[in-house]
Amino acid sequence: MRVGRSKFMQYDFSLPQTNNMLNLALGQQLSMCCLDKRENVSKGEYYVFSDRNQLGTFSILAPDAINSSAQNKDIEIEVGKDSANFAKVLKLDLDIGDEVAIKPGIKSLEYKGQYLPVTDMVFFAAGSGIVPVLEQVKTVLPSGTSSVKSLSVIW
Repeated sequence: MRVGRSKFMQYDFSLPQTNNMLNLALGQQLSMCCLDKRENVSKGEYYVFSDRNQLGTFSILAPDAINSSAQNKDIEIEVGKDSANFAKVLKLDLDIGDEVAIKPGIKSLEYKGQYLPVTDMVFFAAGSGIVPVLEQVKTVLPSGTSSVKSLSVIW
């Protein structure tokens, strides 16, 4: 399903059991792998768009895989060649019920600075980079759940 007027599609996946959850760390990617129609391995790295502790299902945002080579090059620049190819496989090759292998990916949002507590945050994001930023924002808001007093997002 397309997300608003953006160039992104939301893909929803079921986990093997309704009580399973991904249990990813804040800002941790999910590595995904499947076979396309020609039995070639396709893989991609995505941030989970749904609540990372949601039971039974999860969602990702992937760029809408368009067949124009110029538009596909733009997608490759934004998310990388592997993830762009995986988005294309998601749109054109996978059917409901097909299997996708997943494993926890890299963690990319870790604060290792010396200034604690963190009281102000500013995020700059482009394209699908907004997904981990939204997860971070949801974690530090509402007021009183963290030390953050001021938060700005530029997308």
